[in-house]
Amino acid sequence: PGTSAWASFKRWPARNFAELAQRLMARNLRVAISYGPGEEHLADQIQTAAPGSKKIDGARIGLAQLPSVYARCRLLVGADTGPLHIAAATGTPVVALFGPKDPASYAPRGEHHRIIFADVPCRPCTRRRCPSPQCVLGLSVDEVERTVLDALS
Repeated sequence: PGTSAWASFKRWPARNFAELAQRLMARNLRVAISYGPGEEHLADQIQTAAPGSKKIDGARIGLAQLPSVYARCRLLVGADTGPLHIAAATGTPVVALFGPKDPASYAPRGEHHRIIFADVPCRPCTRRRCPSPQCVLGLSVDEVERTVLDALS
């Protein structure tokens, strides 16, 4: 659910990840939440809302081990971040939640990846901060869930 600190406006809200996790777990899918340094509060918020989900502490396992963890996943859902691209590089399908950046330039390549973005007039943009990132906030849980289920089918 996290991003680098300078790109925090690219984060899909933790409450949305929590609702998505609840819906997926109701379908008997297992959910894991990976997070990096300083992001434990995001993982905790999701896990509290979706008991039974598992947390993966990226800082504890280290960047060198993250690819082997992601390679064991059926799918990764995340923002346009390093971990998303690591998962894609391992061959794990991803549902990439794109905010301000242009997926044509930055999205993982391959037919098994799904890219979602809100079509707002100000995107793509090059800002480092945004007071109202509708490009991310415009992504509904319903749309992400449909995309995840389609990717898993």
